[in-house]
Amino acid sequence: MNNKFKQRTFRGAFLLVFFLLVPKVSADIFYEVTWPDRKVWLVGTIHLVSHSKSTLSEHAIAAIAESDYVWTEMTPNELARSADLLFAAGMRAEPFLQEELEPELWQQLAALSARVGLAPSILERMEPWLIEYVLMVMVLRAEGFDTRQGIDHQVFGYAEALKKTILGFENAEQQVEILEASAERTAAKAHVGRILTEVDTVAEDLLELERLWQAGDLETIFQQIVEPMSDYAEHVLLTERNQSWFRTLIAEIAEGETHYIAVGAAHLPGEQGLLKLFERAGAEVSDRSNLLPQSLESDSLVLLEGIH
Repeated sequence: MNNKFKQRTFRGAFLLVFFLLVPKVSADIFYEVTWPDRKVWLVGTIHLVSHSKSTLSEHAIAAIAESDYVWTEMTPNELARSADLLFAAGMRAEPFLQEELEPELWQQLAALSARVGLAPSILERMEPWLIEYVLMVMVLRAEGFDTRQGIDHQVFGYAEALKKTILGFENAEQQVEILEASAERTAAKAHVGRILTEVDTVAEDLLELERLWQAGDLETIFQQIVEPMSDYAEHVLLTERNQSWFRTLIAEIAEGETHYIAVGAAHLPGEQGLLKLFERAGAEVSDRSNLLPQSLESDSLVLLEGIH
């Protein structure tokens, strides 16, 4: 793996973070999880997509139609609430950030801020983790990435069109706490230095992630996201959340039900990933990424035709 790529940590921290008329690329990372009396469809998503306009495949969409409930990391309502909470949690009282940084480092950050159209006077009142989020999102939007076209939002759209109940594993407050916790062991100087190092390559990195998602290469996605993380960040961002989501689902899924789960692709593999957690719970886990639409229930396909 490219050593320069390994040093980049933004993608690990913001698994969790423009419409163009170009050809669509349909793909998915798609698993079927079954017990004798219940079933789960499990989809690994990417939160941002680029000019390629990556889309869910038809069989992944059809599985929504045959599911009783749809689970995502956050519901659309909670996602809408999260922006205000991020800023409320990420604004700092004195001392302002400029006072904690060496003059040269602050000037570099201020220049980056001005380059993307954000006043440096706003940045100095932010915690470094919020600065990272804001700057990276602004840079990525300028490069053509858009959360509104991300796979999670596509799931929202199909679920709402099919009148499915959307449930969230976390609320907005919990996601903000996770972002804060993942950064709490990183000093301001180190965090800002990392932002300056990563900002010019983040679009290239996420384009590579998107290509891997299109190819269904789950293992490489996992490796490239996890390898740059500290053990602590991996525990906070992946392990703890996977276990919490798994416990929630097991408690909620009833006999005879089918549930659809769409979460970031990095939550699926690994010893503490959702796939292994389901297997250890006695479920049969089958890779359906190459499943033909005809393999799903015919009623689901009829519904699918109606919402295209």
